[in-house]
Amino acid sequence: MMDGLRVVVSPATGRVRLLPPRDFAHGRELLDLGQAVAVIDGGGGKTTVTVPVAGLLDGLLVHEGEPVQAGQPLFVVRMAS
Repeated sequence: MMDGLRVVVSPATGRVRLLPPRDFAHGRELLDLGQAVAVIDGGGGKTTVTVPVAGLLDGLLVHEGEPVQAGQPLFVVRMAS
């Protein structure tokens, strides 16, 4: 993995529901440590996806409503320096 990048993976199996962005810089979403970015809606309920680092959303690897598996990469975050 490249320095400064973190991949956020799905904590559960289900359909991904993206949460609205809160803040932007240079056209990309700014993320706070622990910010909720999506919800996985599965048969057993809803699981919130949070980011483990502060930074910029550098890549979205899934689409709204897409089925995902636990452990599947969802987002790439470029860590704040």
